[in-house]
Amino acid sequence: HENMSKIAPFDVLMSSHIEEKEGYKVVHGRHFRLCTSYGARDQQSKKYLLLDVAAKVASAQQLVPQLRNLW
Repeated sequence: HENMSKIAPFDVLMSSHIEEKEGYKVVHGRHFRLCTSYGARDQQSKKYLLLDVAAKVASAQQLVPQLRNLW
């Protein structure tokens, strides 16, 4: 996140398309990882994020309640 903050200021970095068996992972307080399909353990673990883009997100943990099942 230190390198990314040199490009643009941010509070939380979200990455995706990385294998996560549970469908997501809070990597640390400012990094959230979402696995929409590939790498999820099963169909129930595949997630998408329904996010209010006008809302300020100060920590990665705040994104967890916004997850929805893909299927």
